[in-house]
Amino acid sequence: MASLNSTTYTNQAAGKATIPGPAVGGNLVVSQQVTIAVPSSGSGTALNDTLGLFYVPKGATLKDFRLDSDDLDSNGSPAITLDVGDSGSATRLMSASTIAQAGGRAYALTTAYGYQFPADTAIFATVHAAAATKQAGNLVATIEYTLDGFAS
Repeated sequence: MASLNSTTYTNQAAGKATIPGPAVGGNLVVSQQVTIAVPSSGSGTALNDTLGLFYVPKGATLKDFRLDSDDLDSNGSPAITLDVGDSGSATRLMSASTIAQAGGRAYALTTAYGYQFPADTAIFATVHAAAATKQAGNLVATIEYTLDGFAS
């Protein structure tokens, strides 16, 4: 198992970039988007590889999540599937998504909408099933969440 992280994830984990946080005295809608360039060899498409996307702050309520992917498995019978979640549930946002088999866009599980994160939380994708024939491409993750009524 190897890991491949977005620059945002790496910088947030190291404290070099802030996790977009609560509004003072009101509501705040936050959107984060990251791109990970997945190589045709190495990390990103093997079983149990993790792809660090970004962090969300304590109290964030999920409003939208989407994953755009290029075709990361060029085999005639592609096998790659991805889970997206966090340390509390590796499949909180997506479970065995086939989006990387031919490319396109996928959205979070309906049960994920409205989930409130209890702590600052890393969001990551995990390769649920390995690519049959690895192919380089981009994975773009976009998350939108609200931070409601936080005071200073």
